[in-house]
Amino acid sequence: MQPYPQRPSLTYPEIPVSATLEQTAAKLPEKIAVVDGERTATYGELRAQAWRCAAAMQRLGVRRGDRVGLLLPNSLEFIIAYYGALRAGAVVSTLNPMLTARELEYQLNDAACAALIAHESLMPRVREAGGRLGTLRRRIVVGEEHQEDEFLLHDLLDDASGAQPAPLALEVRRELAVLPYSSGTTGFPKGVMLSHFNLVANMHQFAHACEIRESDVFLTHLPLYHIYGMNLLLGSAVLVGARQVLMRHFTPEACASLIAQHRCTLLFTVPPVILLLSQLPELERHDLSSLRYVFCGAAPLPVEVAQTFSRRTGLLLSEGYGMTETSPMLIANPLGRVKLGSIGTLVSDTEHRIVDAAHGERELGDDEAGELLVRGPQVMLGYWRNRQATAACLRHGWLATGDPVRRDAEGYFSAVERKKEMIKYKGYQVAPAELEAALLEHPEVLDCAVVRLPDAEAGEVPKAFVVRRPGSALDAATLMGFVAARVAAYKRVRAVEFIDAIPKSPSGKILRRLLEKQGQPAPTSPPRGDETSLA
Repeated sequence: MQPYPQRPSLTYPEIPVSATLEQTAAKLPEKIAVVDGERTATYGELRAQAWRCAAAMQRLGVRRGDRVGLLLPNSLEFIIAYYGALRAGAVVSTLNPMLTARELEYQLNDAACAALIAHESLMPRVREAGGRLGTLRRRIVVGEEHQEDEFLLHDLLDDASGAQPAPLALEVRRELAVLPYSSGTTGFPKGVMLSHFNLVANMHQFAHACEIRESDVFLTHLPLYHIYGMNLLLGSAVLVGARQVLMRHFTPEACASLIAQHRCTLLFTVPPVILLLSQLPELERHDLSSLRYVFCGAAPLPVEVAQTFSRRTGLLLSEGYGMTETSPMLIANPLGRVKLGSIGTLVSDTEHRIVDAAHGERELGDDEAGELLVRGPQVMLGYWRNRQATAACLRHGWLATGDPVRRDAEGYFSAVERKKEMIKYKGYQVAPAELEAALLEHPEVLDCAVVRLPDAEAGEVPKAFVVRRPGSALDAATLMGFVAARVAAYKRVRAVEFIDAIPKSPSGKILRRLLEKQGQPAPTSPPRGDETSLA
């Protein structure tokens, strides 16, 4: 294989994730770590609160290796609960606050969560599952509204004042730190097993590739429950001692105002946000000069959008690529040599192969599109309780990403049309199979297929092709409402087209490409509400 310019190899400390907070708090106890609206917390205060949370959870019976669910918006409490659970020896499984009751039930049961820390506004959906949450022994509420069998987080923290969690000696390469769920192309989401070593290694890879400094101020609007926000923003900021300004509800005006107000130096974001900022009528009125650069990931960024943003702001815009299974960062543009339209070069200590999509055996050369295989310290241990999916994805030490890329002669990668059938809605992955299962629950649906439909604002939206049962007069609005009641807002079907038959191969596989090529009318969409806050 032709050698390509490589970033230098790094040293990765074999420590648990919580030790990064311990070390930074010891070094910078008085420095402000987090700004959450009118509230602030120094690194010393953050460590003290998280350790009290850890001691409280241990008193409640949370044991080493137990899964603890976090169902929280971006907030100081999320950070306290996250590091508290990790310091207690638990495995954190974050949940998207937009999930429906049955989606929450699925993840909590699949992960076998022993405890849940949730915001009071989200608890009704948890309570809806009732006794069907078989392993959930403890429910902790952030806020005031709670039931008799639930605990309030602030009470637990008060009761644990002065307490210290029991010491732990974790096997950081083998023991799980987090269990985020990633949508697959076949059915329900899968738990991604990420060790302490995976996460800490990727923090270092990211901090090096993106030149993160102790003096940096992050604007964190990306959700902390997502691996992008959780490990790259929260984890790396804590690692180097940077400050984070949290946003709970995104609007482009608030984003620009907070950057100016707090003199933020870094904005890590996603393509829909770049588009919204580019279209903000009074963008030039906001002083964004404190930003060193803007980093965009999670979905492809159209070149014309990037050019418009840079022209209006004068800011350097860099792209990167990663996935939940890699903690998540794999590729990023070198800041001193950003190539427009490219996702960049490999981060430190990451190897790759590009192989033919048909058989996955023939290695390809420069400017040939094929599936990306990678290996490195950030690659997951496997999928939770799913040996079949793990074996299909991890092949002889290499992770098959399922994403086709093209590498140029300088070692820069560009994303090409995905082999996977996943729909990328505003950076979120939406599984067609999950939506098809929901559609088929309707008694008047005989068959269906879901494909991606290009969308200027969201990147892609789900469109359903549906075969009605004989005699049915089912209409698109009714069917979209039926699905919307069963899935999170970002997964909703945005357009429906009724057809006579779903095209399939002789083996029964849906021929999605044929459907995507059909003439597609403007989608009939339900209101999108505040979904621009998604990442």
